[in-house]
Amino acid sequence: MFIETLIINLINIILGIIEFFIGLRIILKLAAANPATPFVSWVYETSRALIWPFQGMFPPPTLTGGSIVEFNALIALLAYAFL
Repeated sequence: MFIETLIINLINIILGIIEFFIGLRIILKLAAANPATPFVSWVYETSRALIWPFQGMFPPPTLTGGSIVEFNALIALLAYAFL
């Protein structure tokens, strides 16, 4: 019983971290954050592997001011949430 609870909690923590990075990526893209900044670059590189299976599903529309709505990341966020 204890091992099952521990495994479930570990999976929830890992999925929570994955969702955090994808959500942060979505927010930074919407805010048109400078990708040359070390933190923003690190977030993009870290989350790139997480959204890789969903790349190319939809073209990312660019809004005024350079903001990008990344539908691929939104789909990935929903997929990991359902997982």
